[in-house]
Amino acid sequence: MILKSDNERHSYGPDKLVPPARQPARQPASPPARIRQSNNQFFPSENLVKNFQK
Repeated sequence: MILKSDNERHSYGPDKLVPPARQPARQPASPPARIRQSNNQFFPSENLVKNFQK
C-alpha cells in the first residue's frame, strides 16, 4: 500500500496508467459475478415466459 502511495505521488502520469491496470484485474471478477446474476435472472424470466406460453 505504501508503494502505491509513493508511486502515485512520485509519478502522476504513470499513476493514471497504474490505477487502470489494477482496476481491470478487479473488473474481471466483477463482470463474471454480474453475468452470473444476469444469467440467474434470465433463467427465471425464461421459466416464467415458458409457463405463460404453456
